[in-house]
This record gives sequence, C-alpha cells and structure tokens, in this order.
Amino acid sequence: ILKESVWSRGREAIKEELDKYAKEYKAMFERQAPKADQPKTMLPTDPKNIWMEGIGLIGLGANAKAASIAGDLVVQNARVRAIGEDAGGFRPISEKDLFDCEYWSLEQAKLGKGAPPKFQGKIVMITGGSGTIGFAIAKAFSKLGAQTILVDKDEIALKESVAKLGVGHKYFPIDVTHSDAANQAMLAAINNFGGLDILISNAGAAHAGPMLGISNEELRNAFQSLSIWQETY
Repeated sequence: ILKESVWSRGREAIKEELDKYAKEYKAMFERQAPKADQPKTMLPTDPKNIWMEGIGLIGLGANAKAASIAGDLVVQNARVRAIGEDAGGFRPISEKDLFDCEYWSLEQAKLGKGAPPKFQGKIVMITGGSGTIGFAIAKAFSKLGAQTILVDKDEIALKESVAKLGVGHKYFPIDVTHSDAANQAMLAAINNFGGLDILISNAGAAHAGPMLGISNEELRNAFQSLSIWQETY
C-alpha cells in the first residue's frame, strides 16, 4: 500500500516503502519456513501488486504480460473482498495459511527448473520494424524474452507484424525522418512500457537505379534523413 503522502514525495520515498515490504516479507518467511514439513526456498520479495492511493491498483511483473496477469488477479481479489464485506465482513486467512498457499510444494518444484530468458523484462524499440529485417530482429528478441515496440511509417504493416509477434508487443506509426520523431517514439515507449532499454536503428531507404536517375530528394532521404544522420535526432 502506497499512500499519497508517500508516493507524492518521489522515487526515494517509494523505494523506502518497497524495501520495508521486502524486509517484512523476509521476516514472515523466517517465521513460517521452520514450521513447514519440507525445506522451502524463499520467493522473490518484490510485491506482485500495489495499491496507490488516489491512482488505483497496479500489477507488477517481469514483463507487461506478467504485470497484466497480476493486475487481473488483484482486481478479482478486490471483488471477492467486496462480496465478503457485503455478506457480513471479510476476514483474511492467517499468516500460516497464507504461507502454506504461497509455498505449496508443487509451486516450489517449479523453482530452479530453468533460467529466465536472456532479455526477459527488457523493452526493445526497432525502427523499420514492419520490414523484413526489422521484423526478423523483433522476432529474435521476442524469442529471448524481450517485449518490442515496432516503429515504421506503414501502420497496416505494423499491425500485421505485431499480431504475428503476439501479446505483449506494441507498435508506433511515424516517419522517423521527422525532427520530433525520436521524442514521440520515446514517449510511446514510456506510455506502453514505462521506458526503453534497447534501440535498434534499422530504418533505411534504399533506392535502386542509375545515379543520374535518382532525384536530389531521394538521395537526401537515403543518406541524410535515414541511413547516415538518423542518430542525431
């Protein structure tokens, strides 16, 4: 639970509350684990959801999909609590029962069976994302656990590419030669995922044909706007 008086003070105040939660969770584990029938491995101490006063319930997870699932579960839990209150009062289970549910032996058996994907939790933006090369890059990162945001001019092609990638991937249609394209694309990454970890500068323009047959505008677009100077934006 993050009261407005806490989160309104900024990042450090929020971090202090998260550290406090982790400390309390560890203490709970140390109280209950010795009472268990079998040895238990402590789960990550990060919360799966947060209630921010004045904002609402927020799901947390290693990626957007996991966070969405956590959010759905906490909303359902809130509904159950409301029904309980209407039926005469909601009473939570004891700490021991909660521990037994969370540290069920079959859930514990899943731990350590495989390392998480190399890029799990990473957000990758790929310009020229609807093209053959851009989509291949997105697909490769997706297989390694990353979530992607594809950037290109062709919105229809972007929609088709993201549909092939599946849940958890986004697109942003824009012409990257526009001077404000970088700012707008970054804002899209923040709005969709909260930030960006990796940028793949893949957009380019290749005009085939005799040099004398290519207009000045085509040359400028191929060399200045995209292929050579794009990183200056």
